[in-house]
Amino acid sequence: SSELGTINHTLLSIEAMKTREIPILGFFMLGEKTDISQNNIFTIESFSKVKFLGHLALSESIKDSKTFLPFVDKYFDTNGIIKSFL
Repeated sequence: SSELGTINHTLLSIEAMKTREIPILGFFMLGEKTDISQNNIFTIESFSKVKFLGHLALSESIKDSKTFLPFVDKYFDTNGIIKSFL
């Protein structure tokens, strides 16, 4: 969900990446655009100083890794980098 727990989860993930000196280009928000998710985006950007890159709604058909991986291929990992880690 792009609502409950998103601020905590995202800020902890960003902090872990920064601590490990992993470059961060920005973050995407997955899920429906709502007033709450828009507020979460603002809060995450403000605290983390990491750029918001975009908002993508997930289809109801995405329920597991078999349906999620084609979504990742199409929208995020056009060079196949993520697949090399799986």
